[in-house]
Amino acid sequence: MTELHNTWPLRGVRRLARALTPASFWRMVDDDLKEELKSRRSEGAPAVALVAWAAAQYLRIAIQLAFEEVSWRWRRPEALRGGWALDFKQAWRSIRRRPTHSALVILTIAIAVGATTSVYSVVDSVLIKPLPYPESHRLVRVWQTRAEGLGGPGAPAADRLPTNAPIYFDWKRSKVGFESLGAYGDLGFVWSSGDGTRVIKGQMADSGTFEALSVEPQLGRWITAADEVPERPEVVILSDRLWRSSFSARPDVLGSEIVLNRRVHRVIGVMPPDFRPPVDPTSSGRLAGAEPLLWTPLTAEAKRGHRSVAVLARLGSRDDLAVVQSRFQAVHNRLVLGHDEWQRGNDVRLEPLLESYVGDVRSTLLFLLGAVGLVLLVAIVNITNMLAAQSLHRRRDLAVHSVLGAGAGRLVRGRLVESGLLAGLGGVLGTVIAWWLLPIAAQRLPPDLPRLDSISMNLRVLLGAASLTGLTAMLVGLFPAAMAARTDPHKAMSLSARGSSAGALGGRASKVRSCLVVAEVAAACILLIGAALLLTSFERLWAVDRGFETQGLVAFYLVPDYRTMPDRPSEDRFHAGLKAALEEIPGVKASAMNNLPLSGQGSGTKIFLGDHSTESAAGISVGREHAMAVVGVPLIKGRLFHSGDRATSPPVAIINRTLADTHWPDGDAIGQRLSVFGSEDIRREIVGITEDVRQYDLAEGPQPEVYLPAAQSNRVTHEWVLRIDGDIASSVDRARQVISSVSPTTAVARVLVLDEAITQSVAVPRFRSWLLAAMATLAGLLALLGVYGVVAFSVAQRRKEIGVRKALGARSGQVVTGLVGSGLRLVAAGLGVGLASAGWTAWTLSDVLAPLLFRVSPGEPWIYTAVAASVVLVGAFAAYVPARRASAVSPVEVLDR
Repeated sequence: MTELHNTWPLRGVRRLARALTPASFWRMVDDDLKEELKSRRSEGAPAVALVAWAAAQYLRIAIQLAFEEVSWRWRRPEALRGGWALDFKQAWRSIRRRPTHSALVILTIAIAVGATTSVYSVVDSVLIKPLPYPESHRLVRVWQTRAEGLGGPGAPAADRLPTNAPIYFDWKRSKVGFESLGAYGDLGFVWSSGDGTRVIKGQMADSGTFEALSVEPQLGRWITAADEVPERPEVVILSDRLWRSSFSARPDVLGSEIVLNRRVHRVIGVMPPDFRPPVDPTSSGRLAGAEPLLWTPLTAEAKRGHRSVAVLARLGSRDDLAVVQSRFQAVHNRLVLGHDEWQRGNDVRLEPLLESYVGDVRSTLLFLLGAVGLVLLVAIVNITNMLAAQSLHRRRDLAVHSVLGAGAGRLVRGRLVESGLLAGLGGVLGTVIAWWLLPIAAQRLPPDLPRLDSISMNLRVLLGAASLTGLTAMLVGLFPAAMAARTDPHKAMSLSARGSSAGALGGRASKVRSCLVVAEVAAACILLIGAALLLTSFERLWAVDRGFETQGLVAFYLVPDYRTMPDRPSEDRFHAGLKAALEEIPGVKASAMNNLPLSGQGSGTKIFLGDHSTESAAGISVGREHAMAVVGVPLIKGRLFHSGDRATSPPVAIINRTLADTHWPDGDAIGQRLSVFGSEDIRREIVGITEDVRQYDLAEGPQPEVYLPAAQSNRVTHEWVLRIDGDIASSVDRARQVISSVSPTTAVARVLVLDEAITQSVAVPRFRSWLLAAMATLAGLLALLGVYGVVAFSVAQRRKEIGVRKALGARSGQVVTGLVGSGLRLVAAGLGVGLASAGWTAWTLSDVLAPLLFRVSPGEPWIYTAVAASVVLVGAFAAYVPARRASAVSPVEVLDR
């Protein structure tokens, strides 16, 4: 029975209970529980269950008695003066007595809590906060998917395809079981008024979209099924921002008429100011980024299938996503039998709307949250080390308090109050720092980060910061409190008088502090390896060969007035006149070309090779004369498009190296023929092969590409490419004026400077790389301080020993070598743990880490070697500084004391 009562788990719990409980209560509780434990043991209860039960009872009774004591003291002012209030007063006096040390502790906690709170604010706003719709957890995105992967280049994700509108209307007519089902899509509207024309981003949506979102307009009504009848007058709903900016927030705006895309629309509603329209994942590059400002019913063109739509559904309150998915898949399999072969190869997938928003950003944010949590852990370990060192310096004070009657509980409580006060001050300062920095940091976050406008400090984040502060206070105070609980007044007075740290207290504390430094170095090593991997990945991503010169390349997306060009000849005249006018600007070359490489958009299609016996998928771009020369796509073989490639000329095409190597590896692609989906009867001769270019983004490898002359294609080419040799800003302004002078009713939808677009496309990897690098640097500095602190403390405690050794003939170099060696042993131990942990993480989480890295393996050996060498060098320096100071100790000065 005695052995069971003295097992190490129960010993630890009993010590904690003894520190929290008055002595008289403690003895009574200890005796009663010991008897109960003996009784239960005699009844044959398992030893493990008895230990767990006894530990729970000790903690329950100790906490209950501690709360009763606190409540009693707070009810008695005369007792308060000698209780917790005195502890707070002494803790505050101790903090003020050591301002430099206290300020360093508070600042370290503030930085760690502030950084963690800031990152958690972003994670909470992006990943956790519900979407701003009633019962948003019931909203799902409906995708089409293709088992073999992409449905062609340009699809938004490897397992997601936009929905063809006829398929959507088949779903809706089939009553698939959703509470509501809606479709919508981004669209650029040309608003014509007395002030001219301008392009406004909006959405076309059917009635089911508004029913699914369930957000009531602040004025008027939703779009209804009656508004979708083609014969009905055109209607429009305004956003609150457009209502205020263009109509001065007039309450009588309902019934007003505006001209959109040369058609009169009547205003039927105004959405509330906090309404956030759902994101259209099928939106092309020219419309991405801006927020829709108005809504119209789905167009007849969309219903006929000339474009894809985003589909949104609201589940029933008791529906299970997996069950609805299975039921919906069965309905879809039956419906697609009436569609073409391409559609029959597609499945369907339901995805929570919030998940579709955050996408791949989830892994990045959780990765960064884990990294900042590791920094917090390093900071806590560092602060614990600092407080432990201070406690060793103050052991004489603790001994005096003990001799004067302070029990172990009072000493423990004093240390906990002091650490809690330090952590509280640091936590408050850290929360203030996070509150102040968050708006500034939000402006520097990647612009394509989802839900960026919802990032804020809310009650949930503040509660998280408070909990973090409390956890920090508990963790940094445990070790000093345990040291206080084990204080032996006679031994402490004796050791203090001799000026030595020898003995059980100093030796055991030094070992624990050394273990804490090992943990610091290990955590810093993990972060440094992660930062090195991400920085190397970003460097290699940025260094990718684009395939063409991007500097000085600008794209203009135009929305022309088709009333001025009703047929192809008039459209050709418009292009010829605009090209000539733009090239009158000094240093400007211009041409029209859709799907500019690296512009964030693309288009995929099927191609048929030879006698139609071979099918393939490829990206497709259409350009006018000299377009590819303006873009700067290098020609490998053959020729580029020229003025002779007219509608009446033999059909031609140009392909890229990837497509040529795939189907004509012998190099005989020139002169071969291919057809494009939708015009299979037109046999095009391949007249040129170009170098591969990165069509969609830097990370995606070269894809098969086909280029067609605009005169021989029915695809529109109102995207103009300008090669500017000179000041880009002034040339862009001149180009706007030229476009307006050539066609006053043609609107400029967007101007894209390609270098800026590429920079924006890598904003997320740059953000996570540099943020993790900053965290790793902070963790490395804290680890350096930890090594420095342990060696410096060892020097201070062994000062007399060093003096004796020097008096006996030891050289300064031997002293330095010995102290640096002791520091490097800690570094080596931490480095071993860190490298092993990082390697294990890279091996077990390779699937999670792989999407974050580009052309870098998570187990890259040279990165581990470089980090290890850096840590050893920095650790050696941190140990050398106090060791060098110790070598200057004078034996006479030390031994005379």
